[in-house]
Amino acid sequence: MAHFAEINENNIVINVIKVDNLMINDLPFPDSELIGINFLNQLLPGRTWKQTSINNNFRFRYAGIGYEFHSESGDHGGFCPPRAYSDWLFDTENCLWQAPLPMPADSNVISYQWDSAIGNWKAVE
Repeated sequence: MAHFAEINENNIVINVIKVDNLMINDLPFPDSELIGINFLNQLLPGRTWKQTSINNNFRFRYAGIGYEFHSESGDHGGFCPPRAYSDWLFDTENCLWQAPLPMPADSNVISYQWDSAIGNWKAVE
C-alpha cells in the first residue's frame, strides 16, 4: 500500500489515506507520487496530496494528522510534527522544530523540559 497525505492551504496534514500499489503501477517513490496524485484527483478533485512513507523511508517521517509539510526540507520536502513551543526554530536539515538551546547533558538530572518563559531548559524531578 502507498500512503498519501492531504494537506490544506497552510501545509497542515488533514487526512492520510491508503492507495493500492496497483493504482501506482507498483512504482517506488518518487515515481509513484504523480501517478497517485492523479488517481486521487480523479476521486477527490481540488485537494493537495503528498506521498508519505509508513516506514519513514522518505520525507523524514510518516505524515500524521496535524503534521506540517515543509517543502524546503530534503530533496522532496518533509513532514514534521507541530511546533511544541512558539520560540522553537525550524531545522530544515532534519525537518524538525528544535529548541533555541541544546538540552543540557547532566547525568545527575533525569529529564529536562523546555520553559518558554525563561527561554531555557528546566530540570524535571
